Formats: sequence, C-alpha cells, structure tokens
Amino acid sequence: MRQGAAEACSTRTITDSLRLMEEVTVGTYLRRGEAEIVRARLAAEGIDARVVADDEGGLNPGFFAEYAVRLVVLASDREAALAVLDPDTQP
Repeated sequence: MRQGAAEACSTRTITDSLRLMEEVTVGTYLRRGEAEIVRARLAAEGIDARVVADDEGGLNPGFFAEYAVRLVVLASDREAALAVLDPDTQP
C-alpha cells in the first residue's frame, strides 16, 4: 500500500528530528567560511558534517560572532571527525 503524503511528511520530520538529536559539535569557529572549509575537509574523508550558524538566514552574517559557528557531525562519526581535525591527539 502506498504511503500518503501526510504520513510521508510526518515520517520524514520524525527521522530528521532523530538525526538532529544524534548530532554532536566537533568544532567552533568565528567565521562561517572557516567552518565550511573544515566541513569540506571532513567530506573529503567521507564524514558528513554540517555548519550551524545563527546568521538570520544570511541577512546578518556578523550576528553569530557572539555565539560562534558550530560544525556538527553524527554522534557515530565523532571519533573519526576528531581524528581528522586533530590527528596528533589520537592514539
């Protein structure tokens, strides 16, 4: 039986919410550009990451300077991400 649009939307929302709960911060940066470079570095290693910044939808790019820009990954990728970001501290 085909799933209805409302049920698909609801399932997607629940899945997205669960994914967000599983994310951890692996770095904080003063500028979004720095975080994007590090995100690309993690992507090159096969680690999905996303940049979280409260810049009011891009309208106020300096707004997040007070709160920092965060780079987050899934909790299951935390150790691998930290190994890429700071290989000298890994055993």
